[in-house]
Amino acid sequence: MHTYTINGRSYSDHELQAEAEARIQVAPDWERSHWQVILHWLSNPDYIEAKTSGSTGSPKIIRHSVRAVRASATITAEYFELKEGSSVFLCLPSQFIGGKMMILRSLIYGWHLDWCEPSAFPFESVHKHYDLVAITPHQCGVALERTYSFSSFTHILLGGAALSAPMRKVLCGLPNRFYLGYAMTESLTHIAMQKIDALAEAGVFSCLGQTTVHTDSRGCLVIHAPHLDTPEIITNDLGQCISSTSFKLFGRIDHVINSGGVKVIPEEIEAALASEIQTPFYITKKDDSILGEIVVLKVEDKQWNPERLYRFHEWMDQVLSKFQRPKEIIFVDAFEYTENQKIIKR
Repeated sequence: MHTYTINGRSYSDHELQAEAEARIQVAPDWERSHWQVILHWLSNPDYIEAKTSGSTGSPKIIRHSVRAVRASATITAEYFELKEGSSVFLCLPSQFIGGKMMILRSLIYGWHLDWCEPSAFPFESVHKHYDLVAITPHQCGVALERTYSFSSFTHILLGGAALSAPMRKVLCGLPNRFYLGYAMTESLTHIAMQKIDALAEAGVFSCLGQTTVHTDSRGCLVIHAPHLDTPEIITNDLGQCISSTSFKLFGRIDHVINSGGVKVIPEEIEAALASEIQTPFYITKKDDSILGEIVVLKVEDKQWNPERLYRFHEWMDQVLSKFQRPKEIIFVDAFEYTENQKIIKR
């Protein structure tokens, strides 16, 4: 019989089931989802369901077998060398695969799980040390702005979005162990990991477990993961394979902008602009009668004054090619975000 520890309280199977049934009736929506995940797992299901984020299209539901869930949990536990009794902190929504799998790994391996309401800065309730926390780059950025040290965590796993070069540089200077996972709902969270430190080659992901990769005729990654129900996953992620178990990412093929016959990758432009724009932003496109498509920069900020705009355009002339340079800049008071803090790009 398992013993589970959640938010400092230990439960038997029966006690945890009763607690989940009671909490579902009264908990706020974000926490009700956590208890629903727990109750479903305790019912000995054949599968779990997870919702895609909706940041690149309409959200959809994907099913994974319990066998695949257990195999994925084992790969994570072995990579971070976490044993029964290890402590983990959850600050992601469990409607999505990242938060859901943190709960399920804890139930499978007997980790001590604490959680708080997901937010841009979820660390105010942290008063003890944890072996692992999973966060988004947005949460990490807000924490760094507040000079948060992350000293309460041994391993900090980032995922859900790309990591900017300025943030990578800051993280490399901290004593903590930071990682960037390559993950998607289809792959039951991360199937590859990138260490964020000064000694690691920037941008290179290493596959986990027995996972291997190659690229297809489009230049997109194809994942071979024997522990999953679908052993081969064809992605829309443009990449370069260093070997069958390591690779670099460039961006999504469905984001590519064809401007005057030149294919421009938005993620490369975003990486170049990250050091100069301090608020959230992204690159998108707009139809153009001459070039076909043009590059558009959207910034979550008030309209910049003419002097700042002039300086910014001058700076872009030095760092971007003429096809990469945004032909239009649109300022938005507030972007729309998914439940797990991804910008909804329109």
